[in-house]
Amino acid sequence: MVILNVLFTLSLFLLSLGQYSAIFKNGFTNFYLFDVAIATYFIIGSLYLLTIKKSFVLPVVSNFWLGFTFIASVSLFKATNIYTSDQLMVAIFYLIRWVLYFMSAVISYNLVKNNVMSKKFIINNIIFCGVFVAIFGFVQFILFPDLSILD
Repeated sequence: MVILNVLFTLSLFLLSLGQYSAIFKNGFTNFYLFDVAIATYFIIGSLYLLTIKKSFVLPVVSNFWLGFTFIASVSLFKATNIYTSDQLMVAIFYLIRWVLYFMSAVISYNLVKNNVMSKKFIINNIIFCGVFVAIFGFVQFILFPDLSILD
């Protein structure tokens, strides 16, 4: 399915942009375009796998991820009376982002397993984003070597 390939590539590309993909920044919370892209990838990928392929498997390795997510969720719930509402919002956003990353990895695993996406496609996208970050990092270093004036 072409849309999933495009969303995967877009998610990786926006993730490699980092702070440049910020939609808004508010004191404690930041919201990025890659959050939207990864959430969209997760939703469309889940619907595709559950409705069309009727195949969705959690890899064995995901037990560790699920355990960590459970512990993080419990500790966040128990900390509600310790932290301020701003700090809790930051923690909740990080937990949501973590779950989206985890589920996107599971979606990618299932797409490769069902021959919808190839390992070569994923590796080529990761290499492209790495080269993109390296090239534009050097360009930024040459054009704007001292970032301390931004503080």
